[in-house]
Amino acid sequence: MKTIIRFSLAALMLMALAGCNAPLNKVDTTPTYYVQAMVINDMANNHTRLDLALTKDGIDYKNAAVTFNGIAIDTNAYGYSRQFDTGAIKTDTFYTLHITDSSTLNVNLTITMPETLSIASAGTRHFTGSAVPVSWSASHRATGYILGTEPPYPTSIDSGYTAYISTTAASVPPDAFMTNQSWTTGLHNLYVVAYAGAPTVATYLPVNLPTTLTPEDNISQTNISGRLCGAVIALPDVITVATQP
Repeated sequence: MKTIIRFSLAALMLMALAGCNAPLNKVDTTPTYYVQAMVINDMANNHTRLDLALTKDGIDYKNAAVTFNGIAIDTNAYGYSRQFDTGAIKTDTFYTLHITDSSTLNVNLTITMPETLSIASAGTRHFTGSAVPVSWSASHRATGYILGTEPPYPTSIDSGYTAYISTTAASVPPDAFMTNQSWTTGLHNLYVVAYAGAPTVATYLPVNLPTTLTPEDNISQTNISGRLCGAVIALPDVITVATQP
């Protein structure tokens, strides 16, 4: 009996010693980042602008170094932004977005800029009570389009119509021209945006982002994920609502 007890005590001591020498589970302290960036070429104003927001472990972060096509991007109230000189950023091509933060992040990401496009039959659209058809030229490298309108006097209850479109033709529904059950007369700006990637909030996007059929995030790496998008805004057109249909 004593022999069994001695053996049991010896075994327990050996197990305790083995536990002392066992490696401790390391806590992963690598931060996680989330980036939202959109580069917009505005054909009407002949300029290109980048807006970017970055979070680190869920908190807004502006201490990373960001370059686009080798050009440093400045910080502002939104996060990071830069308006580029005319011709500095081409359409129908690819650009590198580089983000570094000390030793925890050093990544090159690709933003695709679609080809320029145009709205067909500009200046001929009049609302007569039915949906207004719109078509436009295809944009090389685009993964989709945003069709949108802006009313003559935008308000919190009437900021216009917007939708994601997968083809080069669609119709603006009649209720896009109505506020409080009344037709909104005047000139409604008409926009078509070609995009490549996952659109995100950008200061100079002329219409709100649609709330349905939203493309999924397109960045998922070891410690950074998010949404990147290149976009081209066609020269805008107008839809005339002259009188109550």
